[in-house]
Amino acid sequence: MMQPLRIDRIYNTRQFEALHPRLEELLSAHQRLLTDDFVPSLDTLARNLATTVPFLWVGRDVDNRLWTGASLNDVIPGRHAFLHGISHPQIRRHPAVTLTAMAALETAFEELAVMKVKAEFDADNRGARGFCLRFGFTKEAHFKDDTRVGGRPKDVVVWSLFAHTYYAQTRRKMQHVLWQERKQE
Repeated sequence: MMQPLRIDRIYNTRQFEALHPRLEELLSAHQRLLTDDFVPSLDTLARNLATTVPFLWVGRDVDNRLWTGASLNDVIPGRHAFLHGISHPQIRRHPAVTLTAMAALETAFEELAVMKVKAEFDADNRGARGFCLRFGFTKEAHFKDDTRVGGRPKDVVVWSLFAHTYYAQTRRKMQHVLWQERKQE
């Protein structure tokens, strides 16, 4: 059985720099999904992620190993934010993944009062698609050949969670999913 994970919000660059080596461990498991010809390395990705502070959350164990994370970027209070998330393959249905996403969504809708949160990802990313379907996101766009990986074109999709759906359904749905996941532990 896995030890409990703590969800922490990263508020400043000092906290982020302390996480950097552990962050690369988590990111490396997903390099194929996270890097493309425009973001070619994990170091570039980590530098990009640093720009999301203070809208960054991580799930870590007592040994400070990172297992999951969520961030918001391109935040325009009152308008929109983009949600990005990652979790270690061993904890796909762990409550920490849901808690991390909940922290980001609560901040976006309740603190920043955005009208919608967008998720943009590789059209072949089944995990991200499943997350979006599970929590009430709506597919808004499918961009053909929008990025390149290994010199080959790849499609990108954009899914959005609207404030009215978040308040009417998603908060309750996330609480229910969290209850189910904890029951299975």
